[in-house]
Amino acid sequence: MAKPVAFGVAIVLVVFLPILALQGVEGKLFQPMALTMIFALLGSLVVSLTLMPVLVSLMLTREVKETEPWLARAAHRLYAPVLTAALRYRKLMLAGAVACSSERCSCDAHWRRVPPQAGRGGHRRHHGSRGRSLG
Repeated sequence: MAKPVAFGVAIVLVVFLPILALQGVEGKLFQPMALTMIFALLGSLVVSLTLMPVLVSLMLTREVKETEPWLARAAHRLYAPVLTAALRYRKLMLAGAVACSSERCSCDAHWRRVPPQAGRGGHRRHHGSRGRSLG
């Protein structure tokens, strides 16, 4: 459990390291923020790896019963028959996947042939009241 947390914090820390190399006004402006974030992340890492496991062991002394949420149970009830049918009719599923892929490729080819509209907004309406005052 410690490795994912440590790697997640390390990734965020690496993002802030280039800010420490800034010079001039940018450096004076952003270096305190970057250092604050780095120290806060390191502090939270230490707390999450030392204090939190101790507090959890003190608070969760009774037996914990694991149950699957109702949404996951419903998803399993719906997914199991679909998966069974897909595995039973593999060739049909493969043909459907190939058909969907070929349709996707043909749509891409079609949209590459469609010329872009003139200008960025296509046609624009001219509003006669633009620039006039209401008073």
